[in-house]
Amino acid sequence: MSARCCLPLLLLVVVSPLRPAALPSASCAQRVPLTLRLGQGIPLPRSFSNPISSAVIFSFRMEANPLFGPSHTVGDTIRVDAHNGVTLSEALVYPTHLRTPLGGAHVVISALTNRTGNTVVGTCDYTAFACRASR
Repeated sequence: MSARCCLPLLLLVVVSPLRPAALPSASCAQRVPLTLRLGQGIPLPRSFSNPISSAVIFSFRMEANPLFGPSHTVGDTIRVDAHNGVTLSEALVYPTHLRTPLGGAHVVISALTNRTGNTVVGTCDYTAFACRASR
């Protein structure tokens, strides 16, 4: 009599969790105190990443605040090719003007792209204080 061994067949299926597709991104300061003399500027993002398969154009929106008024577009746009990144040697800035009120405010600048619509892909977050230019 021969011993017969029957092993059950085990089928292992590996399922990877669904991850959201990577979005373009912009890096900037977070919760930074910033003292500005009139004429100086608020830094915009200087580092950009684009992991998607088509070029994107980054634009910047300053959210409403007491120093700069209602929400509005600021700065120049930045184009980043597909599967690429860009780091500027110096950050672009949004300048203060003689009409900028003196005082402090929470200032947020949101980075957006033409491919992601109103989805914010980066923020600059400052506690800004505007003061008179030195003589």
